[in-house]
Amino acid sequence: MRRIFFPLLVIFLLTPYIYSDPLNLKELQETLKRNNATWEAGETNISRLPEEVKKRLFSNRLNRIPTETANVFKGGVVGAVPSKFDWRNKDGKNYVTPVKYQEDCGACWAFASTAALESKYLIQMNKPYNNLLDLSEQILVSCNNFGGGCNGGYLDDAARFLKSYGTYDESCYPYKASDTSCSYACDYYGTYAFKISSYQGVSQSTSALKEAVYNYGPIPVAMMVYEDFEYYQKGVYTHQSGSQQGAHAVLIVGWDDSQSCFIVKNSFSTAWGESGYFRIAYSEVNGDSDFGYSAVAYGNISVSNYVQTMLSTDPGGKTMKFDGYSITTPVIYSFPSGSTHTVSVNNMFTESDGRTRYIFDNRSDGKGINDNVVIPSVDSSIVWSYKLQYLLKSSVNNTTYGRVEPDCTSGCWNDYWTTVTFSAVANSGYQFKNWSGDLDGTTNPMRFTVMGPLTFMANFEKMTVKTYSINASAGPYGKIVPSGTIYVQEKGSQAFDIIPDSGYSVEDVLVDNVSVGATTKYVFNNVTANHTIFAKFVSNTVPTYTITASSSSGGRIQPSGSVVVRKGGSQTFTITPDTDYEIDRVMVDNNSIGRVTTYTFSNVTTNHTIYASFKKKSQNTEYVKLSVKFSGGGGGTVYSVPAGLSCHSDCSGWFEKGASVKLYAAADSSSRFDGYNFSSCGKNKECGLNLNYDTTIVVYFTSLESTDESGNTDENLQGDSVKSAGCSCSYIE
Repeated sequence: MRRIFFPLLVIFLLTPYIYSDPLNLKELQETLKRNNATWEAGETNISRLPEEVKKRLFSNRLNRIPTETANVFKGGVVGAVPSKFDWRNKDGKNYVTPVKYQEDCGACWAFASTAALESKYLIQMNKPYNNLLDLSEQILVSCNNFGGGCNGGYLDDAARFLKSYGTYDESCYPYKASDTSCSYACDYYGTYAFKISSYQGVSQSTSALKEAVYNYGPIPVAMMVYEDFEYYQKGVYTHQSGSQQGAHAVLIVGWDDSQSCFIVKNSFSTAWGESGYFRIAYSEVNGDSDFGYSAVAYGNISVSNYVQTMLSTDPGGKTMKFDGYSITTPVIYSFPSGSTHTVSVNNMFTESDGRTRYIFDNRSDGKGINDNVVIPSVDSSIVWSYKLQYLLKSSVNNTTYGRVEPDCTSGCWNDYWTTVTFSAVANSGYQFKNWSGDLDGTTNPMRFTVMGPLTFMANFEKMTVKTYSINASAGPYGKIVPSGTIYVQEKGSQAFDIIPDSGYSVEDVLVDNVSVGATTKYVFNNVTANHTIFAKFVSNTVPTYTITASSSSGGRIQPSGSVVVRKGGSQTFTITPDTDYEIDRVMVDNNSIGRVTTYTFSNVTTNHTIYASFKKKSQNTEYVKLSVKFSGGGGGTVYSVPAGLSCHSDCSGWFEKGASVKLYAAADSSSRFDGYNFSSCGKNKECGLNLNYDTTIVVYFTSLESTDESGNTDENLQGDSVKSAGCSCSYIE
């Protein structure tokens, strides 16, 4: 739009700069201490600026509004306002927008006026600030002819401009900190501008300023700035020393009679003062700072049905076309509720490296990517979310020697933070050597989480040792990776991943035609013969649960990985330490069950985890094995102190030779505990043992359903003998 010319004679208030030596901070701090001042000084983002930059921050064009005219709010009603008030916390709600930074431009008048308009709108609409209102100061700087742009402006002329032409969202004309042309403002400005219906001056008195803030909302005012103000950090400001720098416009948002001060929003950024605010003594109204002159109170805003809508992408910074205009997200628009707007967004953004891209995933309002935007009835955000993907490229040192599965020679895009598996499959007469490039090591298959683009190579070599074949295949509704005939070195290992299709789960895995359960991972260790592995899958119409089995180095747990169990089923795990290692502990659902060598999940009705950790054997420590056998037809639980056993079926654990161990037995609700086969323990639920050799003990639980009509039950307290080689254990108290 064209700049606006008002047929009005404007009288400048010229405030010449007094050139003198810059104010010394240490001397200022000593002055504050000597005068018992109520504020503290220190270096700030403003005090550190070069002197020539500081001079441009303050206006020479803030005139006084005649107070004798009829259209001036004079206030003065005793008791009309509370003793303490703050629009940032009015009944627990905030009606003040965030502090901004005017930068190297004397546009304080535009910032104070725009901030007043923002607060007036929030108050009038009873819409506490929600991060969705941000109006343009640059429109006032560039389009208000009577304003001096970065050389200062008049608060009453700013109000006149906001009444006649208004301003619009920051996205319409982002702040430039310079006197750029009004022609750069967006077309929405002429259609949807925020305007005030009226305005009036406010008398420069403490009571009038307070009443105006209370009745009209935060008001822009002018003040004179001295050097010491630049060093303000906190407290109630009063001018103490330093030369006058010029006039400055700010926004009164409240007051506090207990400290005799106004609460004021500045435009020096949140790095200055009290997070961008300052408090100033009432005495400065008629004191050196001349605080509160040229004050203006705004009438109602002329819009009633505007809704703030934020358009953004996740991740941010992506471009789109909105109503034909190219924008970079995030942006905020104010439109009437129900209005319809066109949008055009790319389905995919690829970074310049060609190895990173973003694929459209969803739109938060549930619409398609380029469906029209219909402005809702309440403030809201619409987010276009994208999935981050990275390019993975594989190769082999010689295609005659082997291949990589899956084949990503031309590149495969994978979602960030997903787990992928690549297998190096050697041809007959060759063997896998190692990975190179962005992957290294000899682990095969290589399983990792995608966290960035990768280029890697599988290296093969001619076979120098005896090999065996493993034939891997799968039934319908899933796959096994790797598949086909896999060649493994003698005494080597080979892992397989069993992956069901969507809607299916693993039913069973057959190794050499023998079931190893519904595991999603199987490892052949110490291969010395040919093998087969076959995976079967089943529909998820029958509920299944996953038991995640893993272990530390120094041993293994079988089966391992994600083991799928049908509802009500059971699954046994075997824990085996490597040579020179021993079981440290076994954790089931993050709870330790001791150093057991087997564990069975029975009647599975939820997901579980089991983790086995191993440690190096102590050279001076000898261990013996304690085994517990369940008998009698009933059910119960047996656990040991110290930890090592916790089981409800046959189990065993390792303890230091000579250790004193106590067993505790507890019957299920449908069973009765009938004792141990050790006469020294009898029917005591607590049985103490000194372990010197491998020992087996039998515990009896009788099902209550087996009780005959006379109340007798089958019992066997001493019918079984301890089965150990040369048992040497004794009952302890």
